[in-house]
Amino acid sequence: MKVYVDDIVKHTDFDEKYVRHVIYSNSGIYCNKNNKLVQIVYEDKCETTIYKDYKLYIDKGVESYGDTILHIPYDHLYCEEKYEKKNIGYDIYYVKCRYFDQCSYYFEFDQLNDFNLDIIISFLSNE
Repeated sequence: MKVYVDDIVKHTDFDEKYVRHVIYSNSGIYCNKNNKLVQIVYEDKCETTIYKDYKLYIDKGVESYGDTILHIPYDHLYCEEKYEKKNIGYDIYYVKCRYFDQCSYYFEFDQLNDFNLDIIISFLSNE
């Protein structure tokens, strides 16, 4: 699950960095998984909430992998998505994602509860 906090960007040193290669085409979105080119299937579920005066965008969408393809579609756009992660609590990560000329910051964790949200707010309020 991803949680975006409205108008908040915290610049910090990240623990982990990696790159994901993605191909966008009219027939789907693909990436390299286990040395195979597979389609990314995304189930979209989003909601907005206010928690302790912070506006949160909660992305409960699930990304899974579909069919393997044997060739890259002729009309496509290739992108390197660069990720940087910082562990801020038990299985809670602050993530920076860069692709093309865009940059997004969000928090990634498994369960949405007040404890995890309090850890996020504490991280944001510490300078």
